[in-house]
Amino acid sequence: MKKNINLFITIILLISIIISGCILSDENGVGELSLTITSNIDHMTLNESVVINYTISNIGDTTVKIIGLEYYFFDELLLVKSSNGSMIWPVNVRTAPSSPPNDNHLEEIGPGEETSVSIQLTGSHYPFEVGNSYTIQGRYFIGNISTIKGSFWKGSLQSELLSISIV
Repeated sequence: MKKNINLFITIILLISIIISGCILSDENGVGELSLTITSNIDHMTLNESVVINYTISNIGDTTVKIIGLEYYFFDELLLVKSSNGSMIWPVNVRTAPSSPPNDNHLEEIGPGEETSVSIQLTGSHYPFEVGNSYTIQGRYFIGNISTIKGSFWKGSLQSELLSISIV
């Protein structure tokens, strides 16, 4: 009798784990993503612009839905610090969309695929100083968004640092 109860409890626990795993996967849009940023130059004058290529790659083996980069807006899309450690805040590189994202703004990225957007930073638009170097880090942060009904990836990504010198 005790063996039957233990077996029953074990089966119920396994079913609960399987069901909760599926729910967790659907709610969190589980997937393996990476964020990279690259630039077309590593030094510039105050009158020049640098183009930052902002790329999210699917490094996992399942298709992932994300909020498309053409629609994504976040004040901290790029974090920029001067060589003395002071933060240039915020780096508003894009205009906020007129309405919150919805299911139409989701983009699927298959295994090995990527999506990217180019961001132009002009030296004269930011408090850059000649003779300073700046580190730039890309960020992608997505939490719960009530206007999206479908499942999508939620989490935070940070890129490696990129260095730009002002000459």
